[in-house]
Amino acid sequence: SFIQEEENNIIVIISSTFKRVTLIAPFIEEFVFRFLLFRILYNRIENIKICSIICSIIFSIIHLANAFSPEISKSYLIWQCFYAFIVGLQLTTNYIVTGYLFEGLFIHTFNNIIASFTPTQVEYDIWFFFASFSVVLVWGFNKS
Repeated sequence: SFIQEEENNIIVIISSTFKRVTLIAPFIEEFVFRFLLFRILYNRIENIKICSIICSIIFSIIHLANAFSPEISKSYLIWQCFYAFIVGLQLTTNYIVTGYLFEGLFIHTFNNIIASFTPTQVEYDIWFFFASFSVVLVWGFNKS
C-alpha cells in the first residue's frame, strides 16, 4: 500500500542519515582533522598547541554548514560550533598522546550518537552550554 511504502521510505531515510552522522562522518572527520590536517600543520609550524587550536577552529567552522538546515536553531548552531571546538581540542590531544585515531573515533562516534537525539530546534540557554562543557571537562581530566 501507499502508506506502507511511505513509512518504509521514511525508515530508510532516517537509517541512512543516522549511519552518515554516527559512523561515516566521525571516520572522515577524524581522518581529515586529526590525521591529515594536524600532521600537515605540525610539519610546517612545529607547535603542538597552535596546530591543535587551528585544527579545532577549522573543525568547529565546518559545523557552520548546518546553518543551511531549517531544522537547526541558531542557538543550537552556536552551541554545536562551540562544543565542536572544545571536543576538537580534546580529540586532537587524545591523538597526540596516544598516536592512534581509534579511541578518538570511538568517542566521536559515541558523541554523534548522543547528539543525534538532541533536539535541534530548541533555543538553548547558558545552562545547557555549561552542562555540556562540564561533561567535556570531566572527560578531559580523566584522561590525564
